[in-house]
Formats: sequence, structure tokens, C-alpha cells
Amino acid sequence: MKKFYLLLMSLLISGLAYGQASDLYFSKYGEGSSNNKFLEIYNGTGADVDLSQYSVELYTNGDTTVTHSLTLTGTLASGSVFVIANASADQTILDAADTTSTVTWFNGDDAIVLNKNGSPLDVIGVVGERPSTGGWDVAGVAHATKDHTLIRKSTVCDPTTDWAASAGTDANNSQWNVLGRDAGWNDLGSYSGCTTQPEIIITSPADNYEFNPETDQVTVEFTVNNFQVAQSGGDGYIYFYVDGGSFNEKFDTNPLTIAGLTAGSSHTVIMELVDNNGQSLNPPAADTVHFSIASYTQVADLAALRAGTLGNYYEVTGEVIITAGQLYNNSYFKGFVQDASAGIMIYDPNSILDLPAYNIYDGVTGVKGRLTSYRGMMELVPTVDPGGPSSNNNQITPQDVTIANFNAHHEDYESELIIFHRVFVDTSGGSVFHINTNYHLYKANDTTTLRVIFSDLDGETVPYGNEQNVTAIGAEYAGHPQVFPRNINDFVVKVATQQPIRGLRVYPNPVTGGWVYIQTPSGMAKKIQIYDITGQAVLRTDMPANGTLHLRLQPGIYMMQVEEDDHVSVVKLLIK
Repeated sequence: MKKFYLLLMSLLISGLAYGQASDLYFSKYGEGSSNNKFLEIYNGTGADVDLSQYSVELYTNGDTTVTHSLTLTGTLASGSVFVIANASADQTILDAADTTSTVTWFNGDDAIVLNKNGSPLDVIGVVGERPSTGGWDVAGVAHATKDHTLIRKSTVCDPTTDWAASAGTDANNSQWNVLGRDAGWNDLGSYSGCTTQPEIIITSPADNYEFNPETDQVTVEFTVNNFQVAQSGGDGYIYFYVDGGSFNEKFDTNPLTIAGLTAGSSHTVIMELVDNNGQSLNPPAADTVHFSIASYTQVADLAALRAGTLGNYYEVTGEVIITAGQLYNNSYFKGFVQDASAGIMIYDPNSILDLPAYNIYDGVTGVKGRLTSYRGMMELVPTVDPGGPSSNNNQITPQDVTIANFNAHHEDYESELIIFHRVFVDTSGGSVFHINTNYHLYKANDTTTLRVIFSDLDGETVPYGNEQNVTAIGAEYAGHPQVFPRNINDFVVKVATQQPIRGLRVYPNPVTGGWVYIQTPSGMAKKIQIYDITGQAVLRTDMPANGTLHLRLQPGIYMMQVEEDDHVSVVKLLIK
């Protein structure tokens, strides 16, 4: 619980009047990257407050029942704040936090309520509603409760359950200042409310933000409260300083553009409110932001790229080959590239790439981007378009791998073309391929997940029941191995080239007692697979030699595939 010794000192020095809040209220809200989420509650009542009267509730996905709740404990001193953080948040947030809680498991479309003695006192969002845009608008900023930090204006004195009034429709009538994603962390744990003291807040970029190396100018956005900026007839104007240089005068609140920036540089902007004589206010009203422009690290190939540091920017100087890719929802591109050393996913949410210029098996030289990771899959997010292919119609030979070896070492094959020989696909996800659906790829007792992420497969019939060679991109999801076939041509059925098993006997058929005998003249080990009439695999087993199976299946018609050595036969089986 952070005490405002500097604030109290300023009061004594300046003699400025601060009002008293009627009760506790939310002073900050952070919905940032990853798990960087937090809530800050302010006590401006002028007296210490027993927190056991208060609780925070989270309502997710438009629900009207509580998803997570936290009953507060302890005493919150007057002029102090109580910070609740996500347990997996950045250390900067955790250092400012008084506790961690699951009530911070919110996204931008989840409502949060501060209760007193069981009754709502202050809110963020609307319980029972879920905005379709992913967040509620605040201060005229679209879906601002998502990927933003909100800071309550210092003029606010009272909590409210009227979210429409709290959010407002523009920057003037809103109770909130809207900052960019991951902004405001440096001020977390300190807040002064219910005051008419002038303030200037830099809302973007976030402090210590690193821009990509292609950035040559940065727009600094800010908001001013309790002070009219004007060249004449107002309360004063703004001094701003860039990188320690001399002051510049600004007579409006339009964003400030800093141009002529270069890769690898760091910058500091200070903005201060001054009176009409150019003198600092008492106490001073100023804010500072630090930011930098990243630089590229050159690597020769994809193996060197994969050995890089997540979050850093890289340029691959060697040529890479496109092995797969498509546009999703007409908004972002996801694909894969590979060279002789490794492969990597290309994720382009900002539409940097000129997609019509590229085709599968085109070579690309000079790939640049930021190295990131999603659910265990390493990605490169492009920062600039390479300018078209450097070669065409290249050949990539898929690596021959077994299911068992892939499962055990899937990271060695991540984002690379691989091929499984003589395997089977079942219809666990349906008899037709559907986008974003999982299926099973198996051979004997080894199984891995086949996931459809490419639309070229959507609607194609699953080639179940047939032994085949399957080509795919190696992948994972949160540590679980997966493979991504690109289209139906990645499935090459092998059954047609094999000879049936001569002398195969399956009896009795119809099966009346659950037992069925399977015999061949050679008496060799067999692989048995049984499918129902929908194509769903209901049994897979190995039979060491001629023998019997005890079938616990519902009465009906089934297809039984028997594989022995390099021979395969399919028998219709009737179970009564």
C-alpha cells in the first residue's frame, strides 16, 4: 500500500486545495501484453479505510455470475493505493503490487466490480455485456479496455456504477486518461485524486518502449487536465525537451512528432506545463518518456535465427524457401520458410508482406523481423517486405521421420517439412477436414496430432482407413507435438499398390459371441484396424500371429483392415 509522502509534502509547500473522495475507487487499470494486467484502488477519503469491507469481482465473457473474486484485507492509509496484479505479470508490475489474484484474469471485454459490503461501488465495463469489438470504448478511444492502460483523471472524487458516465464519449467528458498498451507502469503504486491540480500525462508511447528498426519518427501523444494550453488567454503553455536539448514551446495539445530517428538510438522526451510567463508551476506538472529504436542483428541462416533472443530484431542474410502460407480472415498472414539449417513460422499481423508477389517454393533473401514465440512455436514477425522472391520453383525434400521419433523430438522438426511413411488418419475430428480441427495420425501404437490450419484442406474428405504417406509441417502447441498438412496432395494413399492377403480367413462372420478368428497361411504378425460406417476408427491393435479378437462393439456393419507384412485386405464385418 503505497503512501503519498511526496504528495503530502507538496500540499504543505504549495497550499493547493485537495478535496476528499467519498469512498474508494479504481484509479488504474492495465490490460497489457501477455499477463501484464493490474488494478489499482485509491483511498482519497482523508481517513484510513478498513479493507475487509471491500471486494473485487470479475465477470467474464458477458456472464452475470462471478468468475473470480477477491476479498481485500488490511488497512489502506489515506492517500494510498492498493495494487492487485496478475501473478505472471512483468516484475515491474509485481514490484508495485500489494497482492496477486485471479481477478486480474481479464481481457478487454470482461467487467470488473469494486464492492463495499456486498454492494457495487465502482465498475469497469458492464456486467452482463460483452462488447463485440473486444473492449469498451473509453474517452472516444475504440475498445480502450483492451490493450490499453487506463488512469483515472485526478479531478475524479467519487466512485460510480454508471460505466457510461465514467467511460464518457471523448477525452473531455471521460473520467479516464487512455494510455497505450504496457504504458503507465512507472507510475503504478502512486496516484493523487480529487484535486484541481494541473497535470500532463504522456499517453503514448509507453515508457521504455522499443520501436522496430524501420522507425524513423515517433509520435508522442499526451493529455492535459485542469489546465488550458493556449498562446494567449489560457493558463499557460508547454515546454518540451528532446534528448536533453534546449526547451521548445508548444501552444496546443496536438501530438508531438519526433523525426529523423535512426536504428540503435535512444531518446528521452520531457514535457512540462508552464504559466504564461514561462515559469514552472508549483508544484511542477511534468511527465517524461524514454524510448529507443532497435537495430538488426544479422544471422546467416534460420538455425542461427532460432538461436537468437526472443524480442530482438534480426536480418537473415541467406536465402530461405517458402514452404507454406495463407491469408487468414483477409487480415493477417501465417506461413513457413525453411533453409538447409532449420525452419520458422512467419506471422504477419501488420500486413507488411506484399503477398501477391510470393508463391510456395519461392526463395526469399533479406528477411527481417522480430523474433517471438506463441504457445511454444517460434515466429518471425516481419518489419519490412523483402521486395519479392529471389528465386522460384525451388525443391525442399521432406525429412523422413517416424511418429515416435517426431513425438520425442518435435522441436528438432519445428516449422520444417517432414514426411511419415505408411501411416493412417482416423476421423476423430469428423469424416471431412475442417479448419482449426484436430485429427489423429497413427501407426501401430504411435499417435500424433494432425491439425488443419490451412484452408486448402477445409472440406476435403479425410482419407481414413488407407495406409498412406503424409507430408506436413512439424509444429507444437504448448509443448504438445502437432503436424500441419498443407493440402490434400500431402496425403498419398499406398493401399492401391499393395497386394491382398491370400488365404485370409475371418470367422465367424457374422460375429455372434464377440469372438472372431483371424488366420492366414503364413501366420505372421498382423495389424488390425476396425472402422464403423461413418469411417470412425473404433479399434486399432496388433496381433502377434494367427489368433482371436474379443470385440466389444455395438451390433452393426464394420470394415476391418488386416495388414500382414506388405499385404493388406479389407473385410466387411457384421456384428450381431
